[in-house]
Parts: sequence; C-alpha cells; structure tokens
Amino acid sequence: TASDPVTPIRVLERPRYGREEEAAASPPSEGAIQISRSLAGRVMLDRAAGTASKIYTPPLVVRLLYRLAFQAPFPYVRNSAALHAAEARRQIAGLLTRFWYGRDLVAPVLSIEPDEHGLVFVTKLIEGGRPSDRRRARAFLTGLRRRFVAAGLPTWQVDPLNPRAVDNLVETPDGSYRIIDLESGLVSPVMPLGQWLAALRSGQLPVFDDVFIEKAKRYVLQHGAEIQDAIGPSGLAGLEAAIERYAEQARVWHAGEPRIWGWLIRLPGSLAGWTGHYLQPLSPSRI
Repeated sequence: TASDPVTPIRVLERPRYGREEEAAASPPSEGAIQISRSLAGRVMLDRAAGTASKIYTPPLVVRLLYRLAFQAPFPYVRNSAALHAAEARRQIAGLLTRFWYGRDLVAPVLSIEPDEHGLVFVTKLIEGGRPSDRRRARAFLTGLRRRFVAAGLPTWQVDPLNPRAVDNLVETPDGSYRIIDLESGLVSPVMPLGQWLAALRSGQLPVFDDVFIEKAKRYVLQHGAEIQDAIGPSGLAGLEAAIERYAEQARVWHAGEPRIWGWLIRLPGSLAGWTGHYLQPLSPSRI
C-alpha cells in the first residue's frame, strides 16, 4: 500500500527582538505548513486550509511576569475562558473597524481546539506581507490606537510604542492593512492616558488585554445611530452581543485568578461608594 503523504513544514525563525520573515517573501510548496515563532508561542500557517493556528508556549520570563501581576498561570495556554474572551474581543474590534474604516480589518477566530499541550487558537489566514512602509504602518496604528482608547479596547498590540506592533499587521495586495494579532504576550507596560484613567476607575490594574466594559458600552450608546448607519442594525446588534460575550468570558477568566493588585485598587473605591466593578452591566441611567 502507498504510504501517507508527508506535509512539508517550513520553519520561520523569528528573532527575539527582530521582525518575522514573511511567508510571502518566499512562498512554500503547495500544501506546506509554515511555522513562525513569537514571544509567547508559535504559529502554524496552513495555506491549504486557510488557517493560522497559534499554540502558546511562553518562556519563563513571560510566565513569571503574568504570575507576578495576577498570581496565576499565563492564561492563553489552557484557560478556555481567556481564549473565548479573546475571540469576542476580536469580534468587537472587527465590527468597530467596519464602522471606522468601512471594512473588517481583524482576522477572525475560526475555532479554539484542545491538543496535548493545551489549547490551539485558530484564526483565518490573511494573505499578504509585512508592511512595506513602516512609517505609514505606524501612522495607521496611531489612528487605530486613538480609536481603541475611545471605545475601551486594549491598545498594547496596536500601540506604536510597542516595538512589535507593526508585525501585528499584514499588508494585503491592495495596500490596506489587516490586524492578525490582538493577543498580548506581556502585561501592558505602556498605555495612553485615556486607558490609564479607565483602568484606575475600574480597578483593572495591571492591564492584560482588558476591554473596559463600561467604556465600550458607553461608546456604543453614544455612537449607536452612526454605527447602525455604517454597519446596519444586524452589525450594531452583533457588536452589542460581542461585548456581552466578552464580559461573560472575562468574568469567568478573572474569577479563576487571585488578582490581588486589582482587588487592592478597587477596595478604596468600594468603600467610598464609587462606580462598581467593571463587569457590572451598564444601564443608560448610569451615563
């Protein structure tokens, strides 16, 4: 009998502080799977299936930083709620980029699958290459960061101050950008002022890929008519549903971690009667 075909695998090494070599620079043979490495794991690019599958294998320093911040293991390895929250966060960002730019610029999540090492985060493979003009890419990120802050979205993965942020973009053949990575490897070391204020108000410090729920809902309430005009009633309803899905998954994720520093930050606010926990529902009367 004929032996099973062997899928060729091409490994793309990503220097620790450099840029990943793009697959488009040297296309592999038909059906090949490429493996690229990132700070927190590796990504398998399967052109035949149209998927990019990320397996999180964070190094010791990444695991130690997360444990220091939240007293828990790095979440994207085995925490299903954390990855489902990431899925909802991509949905929120994708719908908002449709509102801002006229098209969904975020690679969607296709599935979250278990394997022997933990969980695999499978997204749609976006064909293209690394940004040809890094200055233009950084200008795009600057505008995107401003919009993310206004809508209560986390900014580290799109922050021009992040030396790896440009690598989270793919430039498509028509010259536009797509966001291929919104999941951080590090607790946010730098944030815009608006995000610091939201984090302090909600007691979400340190910050790790956190959507500020009240701020996000407030943004949708304030811009609801414009959003509906741009992406339709179903798009607006999908955005509201994605925010609720994120809130529920984040509640489960965070409830499984001690998060001592956030608790200490929230304690004075609770005693003073300030706005409650960031995961409480936001009603129009509270705006």
